[in-house]
Order: sequence, then structure tokens, then C-alpha cells
Amino acid sequence: MAAGTPVKVAIIGTGGISSAHLEAWRHAGDRVMSVAAVDIDRKRVETFAAKHGIPGVYTDAGEMLAAEKPDLVHICTPPAFHFPIIMQCLHAGAWVFCEKPLVSSLRELDEVAGAERQTGNACVSVFQWRFGAAAQHLRRQIEAGAFGRPFVGLCATTWYWPDSYYEVEWRGTWRSELGGVNMGQAIHLIDLMVWLMGSDWEEVTAITDTLHHDIEVEDTALAMLRFRNRALVSIVSSVLS
Repeated sequence: MAAGTPVKVAIIGTGGISSAHLEAWRHAGDRVMSVAAVDIDRKRVETFAAKHGIPGVYTDAGEMLAAEKPDLVHICTPPAFHFPIIMQCLHAGAWVFCEKPLVSSLRELDEVAGAERQTGNACVSVFQWRFGAAAQHLRRQIEAGAFGRPFVGLCATTWYWPDSYYEVEWRGTWRSELGGVNMGQAIHLIDLMVWLMGSDWEEVTAITDTLHHDIEVEDTALAMLRFRNRALVSIVSSVLS
């Protein structure tokens, strides 16, 4: 791609979270050029594209990739569709920015990494909390030794989601959401904590349960992590607090 040439971006999945991605496009200004939106619901994608001034409208990701040849694809579908679409995009020549959870297993993660090596294209997930001003400042202070050696971390995602949250068809099931509070909500703060600790974790002890909501996946999780530098972290995650 020539210097100064706008990045051609497309979005797959035009549900609730997609608007946040479009806001990021707007902040990028003329560095990006929106070329297409994809959703299996034609009416929804047509409404979305018209609202945001996106010229290409598709109900099939493969058709869009072949026709538009985007440089970057944002994936905002329900989690169960992430892995196959990631692979499709990478092999079609696009880089990928995918909502969490990226995949459902370590095997799939290995396959994504293999596709990256094979194609030279990259796939990243949405872990935006690392990039906030406060998190960046704190990481610099930790790396500079301002707080000394880290010994203990406390990581708490104690939220409340009403039953109505799980009325959306794909939420609350292993088949479509791929997990509960760990994969859907606490994933951001857990990632931030692990990133701030500045060391790889090497041991996990955990317990999960579904204590309140009428769902297949967990609504509560507790964990203890030991890091390579011997630091310990306690994690409490729930959507019933």
C-alpha cells in the first residue's frame, strides 16, 4: 500500500457493537475509506450502510471480499462466527480486527497464527483498555520501577446484567456465545491486569458456576493466577453483582 493511500475498510456484522467501530473510523478521518458492510439480515445492513454512508452492501462475506478486496475487515458478529470469518478474511488478503472472544479454543488460535504466517496478514482482537491514557501511564510507571516489584494484584469485574440481556438469541449459550462472564465481560479487565503485571502467567486455579441467570454459560467465576515472577493475582468476575 502506497504511503498516504487510505486503508479500505469493511465491517462484517452490523449489530449493536458495530457503531463503536464506525466511531473509530470517523476519528481516523481520511486515513480510512469505508467500502462495505455485511450482515445476513439484508434490511439491517441496508439501514446501517445508508446511515453511515457505506457504499457496498452485502449479505455474504465471501462475496464482499471478492468484490471489494478490503485492506482491513472489522468482525462484529456473534462469537461463534469469528473463527471461520477470520480465516476467510486472512486468506482473502485482508488484515482483521475482531471483537472478543477471538476464537473458542487454543487449536483455533494456533490455526489463526498459522494463517497469519502463511498469508503475511495480521489478526488482532479488541483489547482497548490497554490503550487508555491511564493504563498507558500506569504501565510506564510499573516498567520504570516506580512501585517496586509487583507482588499481589486484585482484579474484579462485578457487574449486573438483567435477564433481558440474555433474551438476545445468541447470548447465554456455549454454541453461540462460546462462554459467559469470562469471555464476554471480564475478558477486558483480566487482559488489562495480565498486561500490567509485566510477566507471563504460569499457573491458574479457578472455579465457575451459574448461580442466578437461566443460561448455559457461567455468570460467576473466581480464579487465582501465579506469574513467572511469583506475583499472585486474585480474579473475581460476575454479572449478578
